[in-house]
Amino acid sequence: MTFSSPASSETLLEVADLVLTRNPQLAAARFQRDATTTQRRQAKALLLPQLRFSYTLQRQNVNVDNSRFQPPFSASYGSDQLSLTLNQSIYNGQAIAALKQVNAGIVGANWQLASNQQELLFNAAQAWFELAATKERAAFNWAELKALAKQLDVAQARYDLGDGDRLMLEETRARHDLARADNLRAEQAKQLALERLRELTGRQISSIPDISERVPPLRFASVEEALTVAEGSSPALAEARSRTAAAQANVRVKKAGHYPIVNLFAQHNQADTADSPVGNEQRANVYGVQFELPVFSGGQVAAEVDEAQLLARSANETEEVVRRQVERLVRQNWLSIDSAKAQQQALDKALRSAEIALEATTAGAEVGIRTTVDVLNARSTLLRARTDHSRARYEHLLAQLGLLQAVGQLDRQVIEDFSQQITPLALLPPSSRG
Repeated sequence: MTFSSPASSETLLEVADLVLTRNPQLAAARFQRDATTTQRRQAKALLLPQLRFSYTLQRQNVNVDNSRFQPPFSASYGSDQLSLTLNQSIYNGQAIAALKQVNAGIVGANWQLASNQQELLFNAAQAWFELAATKERAAFNWAELKALAKQLDVAQARYDLGDGDRLMLEETRARHDLARADNLRAEQAKQLALERLRELTGRQISSIPDISERVPPLRFASVEEALTVAEGSSPALAEARSRTAAAQANVRVKKAGHYPIVNLFAQHNQADTADSPVGNEQRANVYGVQFELPVFSGGQVAAEVDEAQLLARSANETEEVVRRQVERLVRQNWLSIDSAKAQQQALDKALRSAEIALEATTAGAEVGIRTTVDVLNARSTLLRARTDHSRARYEHLLAQLGLLQAVGQLDRQVIEDFSQQITPLALLPPSSRG
């Protein structure tokens, strides 16, 4: 049993590298792919020379009691037989078709591995951004909690001096207690995000670097361009195509059950019974061509062909299902990007307005034209604006990565470029600041 490595602080790229090298799910997918590739050797073996050797050593005890032609006798003797047979397939339509089917399956296994890898990279990025969002939310809540604690102290002091209102004091205390509960929830969400990263990477990550306000540029000019790219690079769609190709190859395998099989063979036989009453030694070499033609199998081959054709049609329809799913995911992520971008622009203004409103309300409360409740409401509005603004920014980033996954272009290089884009300029090496 192994345990996670010590805690550390990791960038998005470092987390992606940990997933690619330490995630057991991805390792299992690689082993599954490698196991599938061994089927090619198994299929090719039927077309390669087959050499068989057999040797038999035996001893016989013979007793003859009554015979018209010879007196009674008994004998005990040994004998041995040796056989060496070589077969080479000249034509085996079923084996040839099976090899093509296996090749299609291997292509599908490679695409399945690529799909698993992209899914894990997206899950890692999602967990990383969730941690970043909860980290910001916890910071907002903590700042809110400190401000409310200060405001509660002021309200308590004014009440103790007889200059405050009991209702205002209790309202402030209630807001402070709610903020403390929100802070605890934010800390819990942060710990859950850290656990999700630990599960994916096998390492206990303590923190992540801050993220800049920059958003990486979109890689596609239009949704139609993204759909065109997805048609050629989506692992899910490519895997579905390979499954269709394998199903069609299976039809040829079953049809080949009607075809002849032609083999070239050579055999050497040797028998030694020298110890027997009629002892001798025999040696024989046999070679030739064997032709085998299935004539009738009770309709089994025809039934297998019908089954394979129906399965091929099913695979073709499944491919269309996957194609539509990929198109939906591309369009869905494209719409999410547009929506998140519009929300972020609107929330930029809302955040600035909330900050100004809090300053004005606080100043008004100091001169007596605004109440404590007005300040508390303004502070809650600012906290909500900050949280919503942060959420929209992370939804925008995740939607971009989701789009790249949908079109089949989410790899380590993309994560590296993305990580560099969201890293604050002050943290980048001079050569990468552009």
